[in-house]
Amino acid sequence: MINLLITVFGVGMVLRKYSRDPEVGWAWLMGLMLILPSEVRFNLPGALPELTIHRILLAVGLWLVLRSRADEGTSDAVPLMKAFGFLAFTQFCSVLGATEKVGSLKDWLGFMTEQLLFAWMVWRCIKTRRGIRLLLYGVAAAMVVVGLIAAVERYGGVNLAARFIPGMKDDGRSVTATFRHRILFGYFMAFGLPMMLALVSIQQTKWSRRCAWIGLFLSMAGSYLSISRGPWLGAAIGAMFMAWVGGKKIRRSLTVLGIVAVVIMLSRPGVYDTLERLYESTKTTDTQKGRSFHYRLELWG
Repeated sequence: MINLLITVFGVGMVLRKYSRDPEVGWAWLMGLMLILPSEVRFNLPGALPELTIHRILLAVGLWLVLRSRADEGTSDAVPLMKAFGFLAFTQFCSVLGATEKVGSLKDWLGFMTEQLLFAWMVWRCIKTRRGIRLLLYGVAAAMVVVGLIAAVERYGGVNLAARFIPGMKDDGRSVTATFRHRILFGYFMAFGLPMMLALVSIQQTKWSRRCAWIGLFLSMAGSYLSISRGPWLGAAIGAMFMAWVGGKKIRRSLTVLGIVAVVIMLSRPGVYDTLERLYESTKTTDTQKGRSFHYRLELWG
């Protein structure tokens, strides 16, 4: 029942917002696709694939695009096709090495089809600079919501998604928010750090700047709470890239972020101890994280 209520609410909000302002509707669709977990799903009979909330929202978005094909000045061609081809090739290499080739092939076809349709949908629906900005706001809002859910999970001991959504697991050890694994959660939050830096630099009002700063701090905190080297490295690379290509406002924001990080590590020694412990465990093969690191080093080195 809860899955049905979530689906009806999500689809209803997208259609309602779209009817008033299509660009706002797309922002809502993007935000909901990022917030909601894939456990919001419906099992179909036979060999039919599961109907997840993401596939439902994707179908709604494609229907809205096809309804508005009278738009002028747009192209049906999807950009970055070479990048998609490379992604498809690298994913297919994993299929070739899979032990269950039929199932892996089906997953690969489903994944690539959804990604291509999603890219085509975004390409068709975004027409103006305002639309791009609203879409980014939708992504930012989703990150703030996920970050707050993670904060409740970490400091309140309650995984809200696992509490209310059937099939959502809570292992009780890691912060996952609305994701299946802490590393996926960490990458999602690390991905938002460059975007939040950009949003902080373009806000014109105090209220919007405060909201952007909240999102930026949640992005940094979420990356840390994943307790995973990948998201930490991704966030660091993203921050360095923004410092390189960004303007004075972005560099100033990074300076503030760095000062806050130092203050937190000095005032809460446990944060620094966690970072040091993970670093030390990486250097030895006596720990799981160390074995994982050295395995990847030998595999790709």
